[in-house]
Amino acid sequence: MQTLTKEDFTYLSSMIKQECGIVLEDGKQYLITSRLAGLMREKLMDDFSELCAELRKGSDIRLKEKIVDAMTTNETLWFRDSSPYQTLTEKVLPELLEELISGKRSTLRLWSAACSTGQEPYSLAMTIQEVIHNLGSRGRLINPNSIQIIATDISDSALTIAKLCRYNELAMSRGMLPGYKEKYFVQQGAVWQLSPAIKSMITFKKFNLQDSFTSMGRFDIVFLRNVAIYFSSEFKTELYKKLARSATMSGLLFVGSSESVPNYSEEFELKQHGKCYYYQSKR
Repeated sequence: MQTLTKEDFTYLSSMIKQECGIVLEDGKQYLITSRLAGLMREKLMDDFSELCAELRKGSDIRLKEKIVDAMTTNETLWFRDSSPYQTLTEKVLPELLEELISGKRSTLRLWSAACSTGQEPYSLAMTIQEVIHNLGSRGRLINPNSIQIIATDISDSALTIAKLCRYNELAMSRGMLPGYKEKYFVQQGAVWQLSPAIKSMITFKKFNLQDSFTSMGRFDIVFLRNVAIYFSSEFKTELYKKLARSATMSGLLFVGSSESVPNYSEEFELKQHGKCYYYQSKR
């Protein structure tokens, strides 16, 4: 059992906040000891003072990156909470896709921010394909290249899994809708491989939400769900400000069911469809 002193916790939590925005308040020591346990074993370190000393030396240029990778929460599942996807299916996507068909818009851009191991952006892609199919012959008028899904995360290991799009039975059982596994995946031994048609809809990028959003472009739909809860109030305010600037006119923002944007930004208007609450840019 590696020891974590108060001084070590203060140093590590400060570094983690600086690198990725995650706030670890007093009482969250267990998160560091549990999530960095594997890294400590890898480094053959007996206590966290050795890790802090290594960080201060700066000789291992990837050490900070490995710590952030280990601390990043990668909890995810398919079609998480279901209601946002129902809103996309019943209201949002039919309207936006009809605009593509009529020529009122030339592209439809979605951003899955903090996409973890890929379940969220792939769920978005499958939802889009289902809505296009439901449009019948009109759906065939849509140019596939006009729909862009960008998926980002700060974790290299999570992005590696996402890009492989190969999932075991346990991962497949968490939220997958009836019939979708057989429709969009092929079983290969103990894993399920996503179809190339869905995989090709996603562009994965490593991205830190603390960085400028300028390079990301503008988005019609952003999923930033169950992420900002780990950030400070100041960071949340800045984050939603950047998201508002990145939204297209009347762009939509979907956050976690326990998250509230108005506490930190007045640039979005609350909307409701069924059981789903989401936000629309006032721009």
